Amino acid sequence: MGKASAARSLARSLCAALLTVSAAVVAVPAGAGTTPIDDAGVVRVGGADRYETAVELSRRSFTAPVDTVFVATGTHFADALAGGPAAGSTGPVLLVTHDSIPDGVLDELARLQPGTIRVLGGESAVSADVAAALEAHGQVERLAGTDRYGTAAAVAAASWPSASTVYLATGENFADALAGGAAAVRDHAPILLTESGRLPDTTAAELERLAPNEVRILGGTAAVGAAVEESVRALLPSAAVTRLAGADRYATAATIAASAWPAGSSRVLIATGTGFADALAAVPTAAVNDAAPLLLSRGDCAPEPLLEELGRLGATTRILVGGPAALADGVLNLSCTDLARPPFFVYGSLRHGESGYYLLDGKTTKEIPTRMPGLDLYRLATSSYPYAVPNAANPAGILGEAMSITESAYPGVVTALDRYERYDPTLPPDNQTYVRELRTTQAGVPSWVYVAGPRQAAYLRSTGILITSGDWLRW
Repeated sequence: MGKASAARSLARSLCAALLTVSAAVVAVPAGAGTTPIDDAGVVRVGGADRYETAVELSRRSFTAPVDTVFVATGTHFADALAGGPAAGSTGPVLLVTHDSIPDGVLDELARLQPGTIRVLGGESAVSADVAAALEAHGQVERLAGTDRYGTAAAVAAASWPSASTVYLATGENFADALAGGAAAVRDHAPILLTESGRLPDTTAAELERLAPNEVRILGGTAAVGAAVEESVRALLPSAAVTRLAGADRYATAATIAASAWPAGSSRVLIATGTGFADALAAVPTAAVNDAAPLLLSRGDCAPEPLLEELGRLGATTRILVGGPAALADGVLNLSCTDLARPPFFVYGSLRHGESGYYLLDGKTTKEIPTRMPGLDLYRLATSSYPYAVPNAANPAGILGEAMSITESAYPGVVTALDRYERYDPTLPPDNQTYVRELRTTQAGVPSWVYVAGPRQAAYLRSTGILITSGDWLRW
């Protein structure tokens, strides 16, 4: 027996020893009561943090009792990546810390009444004390390997007696594996992990055991190197090996969706591409929503690959995963391509019947350089523009005009305006009188505006003032 074969044989033995469940469980069995999200338009499912977001996803997706709940650490992605496809529509993925179970998670476990709770990863990920505490809510089984690659192999071995398709992603980052999670659910396929330059023995052993007809590699060669692809081809000479990749994580997610959903989808989930927790917990929700695709976004704007794939999919229900801190309100209305350009500022409001004047403290724009020296401003348009949103005090919306700022002057202008409005972007907004926010106007134009901070807004509401007045147009 050669060294490689011996290593894989040892890996198989270790994997079997570490498993605490039978390998006879199928990936997506029936049994759990599920509740698809049918709301049209953009729907947000999220909480104040990653733990609450996972709970909210569970509440919106599953009715009690459920067959299985998967529990993963909410602080590290390594042991959790394979959990979403294994959970499928059998139950949710909930998150804990290493040493404790958040109260909301305990409440959700009590509601779900799971038959089995599967803990992902070893005690370095989820402590023995947490696992013991979970026993009050169901039979606890731990799926773990000696490392992230072994854990992913253990999860696959516990959930798939065999698989016609296997997804393979880097274990050194989370984005590609998470984007592939929903596609893996659709294909009833596990996700295995690899190093970028080498196929781990535990992964190779599990690939041999699963004996798939197809292996789909997620991400470009920077994520999963050509040497790994060659190793897979040598290991499984009769299997088709394909690669799904884009220029970045957002494009890769779009490529995966286009491959798995060529005819489109009525629903789509969107999660942040800069953190793992929300997308991980979203995979079971994708499963119960007709195995919907999962796309990734920046928190402040929508990358072009995301927008293009949203258009192709034709989804009428778009589910934002996470709170506004993860994905800003209106994030799908603002292209990152547009954000890369200096946003427009909206200045003052025009007097009734007047056009062509920008006002600052009642002064025309001719006096702006006097008040704020060094600002290089010019007029974007010569006619009034409906930039304000309608509200109770002004149903038609205030008419205002926009100014744009030359790109070279942009950083200095923003700093000067922040100082003028006494806004410090490094401080929390709660105690600041005004804060700068990126809004999308009625015309769909991204614009920085200064709006009352939370306490100032509460004070203004208490005095009956619905629109603040002064230097800037606010709504």
